[in-house]
Amino acid sequence: MKRGIFFMILFTAIGCSTVPITGRKQLNVVPNSEIIPLSSQSYREVLSESKLSTNSGQTAQVKRVGDRIRRAAEQYFIDNGQPNYLSDFQWEFNLIESDDINAWCMPGGKVAFYTGIL
Repeated sequence: MKRGIFFMILFTAIGCSTVPITGRKQLNVVPNSEIIPLSSQSYREVLSESKLSTNSGQTAQVKRVGDRIRRAAEQYFIDNGQPNYLSDFQWEFNLIESDDINAWCMPGGKVAFYTGIL
């Protein structure tokens, strides 16, 4: 039993990191080098199973706001001495046709909005 607790504490101590913007602690079990490709694959699957909005004005708005978010995040890390923190991100913002009032993001800069939120 003591051995199990020791390994749990060791695992938690090794995998814990501080989130740069919020300062909160998080447990990283899977490194970005593995999670970002997995999230990109899942994002592509969701997009292939969904109907993207054909409303060019709303789609442009989502992409325009998304680009501002991307630039702000990148500038934050540059200003705080971590210019490569988001180097693995391949930002993408899409608008999915759905009455759901929702939006979500995945590791690596993959973001989806639903038309219902607009």
